[in-house]
Amino acid sequence: MPVSSNVRHQNPRHFDFAAESMPHPLQNRVDPWGRLHAYPGKAATRMGNRGVLHNDSQEVIRVSRTKAWLCCRTQLAGIKRSVFQVKPTFSYSELFFLDEATALSAGHRPCKDCQPLRFAKFKRTWIAANINDQTPGRVLISEVDTQLELERLDMEQRKVTFKTPLSELPTGAMFAEDGSACLVTCGGLYIWSFDGYKLRERGKEREVEVLTPISIIAAMKIGYIPAIHLSADA
Repeated sequence: MPVSSNVRHQNPRHFDFAAESMPHPLQNRVDPWGRLHAYPGKAATRMGNRGVLHNDSQEVIRVSRTKAWLCCRTQLAGIKRSVFQVKPTFSYSELFFLDEATALSAGHRPCKDCQPLRFAKFKRTWIAANINDQTPGRVLISEVDTQLELERLDMEQRKVTFKTPLSELPTGAMFAEDGSACLVTCGGLYIWSFDGYKLRERGKEREVEVLTPISIIAAMKIGYIPAIHLSADA
């Protein structure tokens, strides 16, 4: 079943990072729960940033170093990076997502530097949906990040979720069911994997456990539609 044309899709792209040729994959693929995995696939269309998460052996030793969890483009003109850089100095730990819908589910938001238009739309719709303020300039992005931090993980570092009827979820939302993450689109439901999506039957109306933070769901309901991997157009 095709997805409605108002859903933004991203073609899979390979990224040009030096460490990606290492014999063992780094623990930098992010699932919709926000967990980090060592997975060799290269279907990711978005990169992310939570600060420096790795040590000098390129091992992940922390979940986050900042409350601003970013979702970035995988390519930016004139910029080349080494993944999990250690020398000459440590740099932030590059994380990778299948698509923007996955990044939002994990609690990341668009980066202002590499996606200024996406950032502006996200901030505008998020504020309108959650603060009822039509003047985004009055609200600092740090205030948005503070709220998202509360909605990502609890005090024991467990994913924060909430329950709602399936019919109330907008395009781009993700929920957990039977051990899998599922994506909601206008054209149906899709089961998520690191390599792409597979169509699944919608089934009967039911209450589901939502992975996407509740304030981002609110922004989606008033017009923020995340970029979705091309495999959901099956």
